[in-house]
Amino acid sequence: MAKPSMPLEYALQFRGRFPDPGPWKLGSTKPINTKSYVGVDNAPKQYVSRQRRRPYAFNVMVVGESGLGKTTFINTLFHSVLKEQKSRPLESTKTVEINAKSYDLTESGVHLRLSVIDTPGFGDRMNRYEDLNPIIEYIDTQNQNYLQQEQNRNPRPYFKDSRVHLLLYFISPTGKRIKDLDIFSLSKLSGKVNIIPVIAKSDTLTADEKIVFKNAIMKRLEKEDIKIYPYNYCDDRASISHLETHIPFAVVGCNTLVEVNGKRIRGRAHRWGIIDVENEQHSDFIHLRELIMSVTKSRNLNDLVISTNDIHYNSFRTTYLQQNDTKIKSVEAFEGDSGRHQNSTEEERLKNTYASMLKNKEEELKKRNDDLLKNAEESIKSTIKEKESIEEEIKKLDEQLKILE
Repeated sequence: MAKPSMPLEYALQFRGRFPDPGPWKLGSTKPINTKSYVGVDNAPKQYVSRQRRRPYAFNVMVVGESGLGKTTFINTLFHSVLKEQKSRPLESTKTVEINAKSYDLTESGVHLRLSVIDTPGFGDRMNRYEDLNPIIEYIDTQNQNYLQQEQNRNPRPYFKDSRVHLLLYFISPTGKRIKDLDIFSLSKLSGKVNIIPVIAKSDTLTADEKIVFKNAIMKRLEKEDIKIYPYNYCDDRASISHLETHIPFAVVGCNTLVEVNGKRIRGRAHRWGIIDVENEQHSDFIHLRELIMSVTKSRNLNDLVISTNDIHYNSFRTTYLQQNDTKIKSVEAFEGDSGRHQNSTEEERLKNTYASMLKNKEEELKKRNDDLLKNAEESIKSTIKEKESIEEEIKKLDEQLKILE
């Protein structure tokens, strides 16, 4: 009995979506042993060789208050003087700047095109809410540029990827609790990019203070449902179990080398001793570097790029296309697939579903942001009131001194 033919429309709409297409599936393959050398085993080598020649793009953004050692840490992470320390004049602190610089790093024949996006001016003002706008706008713009390349379908071997793959958020080492303004910033950014929280200048905290501060930060992040990497983007929790106790990472950055017992190490000398950047008893730097750079574990640079594409970029893409009333397309850039077309009924159902989910999420975020804003305003009012009280006391003391004179 002859197999029924597959309708062409059905085949085009659902190809690749189901592993077993029923009676239209291909027949079983027949193994063949070649009688002489063909060179099939060279295919993986050729792929690796081609990938080595193509620069690997990785974009990292650093966000945090001025003076937390962001520039020094980036230089320490990549063992290169990528960025120079620059002081900013007072008039330049009125706005947040977005400075993106690219560097080509080569190691063992592998080319890494690293882009470091700095955000000088962030947190220098009392009202940090406006400081977030340029950062969010930059992230969205890079996603939009990538989407434009997909829609153009230019016949190029690969897209230029300027999307932010990782955001290192530097937290001031207060030793007690994370600031409400930091929570507000993290809540706004966590849905757009992979975030790794970092406690800056951790050498200013004792070992006990680090533990207390880390626990306080994690409890607050869980309470506010703020997603961080890799906690909320990991399929294999066992692979990061040895790193979970170190999140958020308490780090120390240093570009200088000091000699200890005849060995030169990257560290800083103090009156009470020497800070070794790569000593896990002094800093979590090696654990953070392992999380980002290690290829022996499941977490590495490529995983950050994939999660950016599959989670954050796809979320932006869906929302952007809905808001602009554009026909939804499914383009998988990493596979080079041009996408699969769905019928209008299914497309309309998906649009309604996404719109409903988006509306609920916006209401939830609005309520959370209103609560954070209220707490921040109360904190500011309390600070102003305390300042006025102190000024009043100083005024009274001045009057008493005048009487005594």
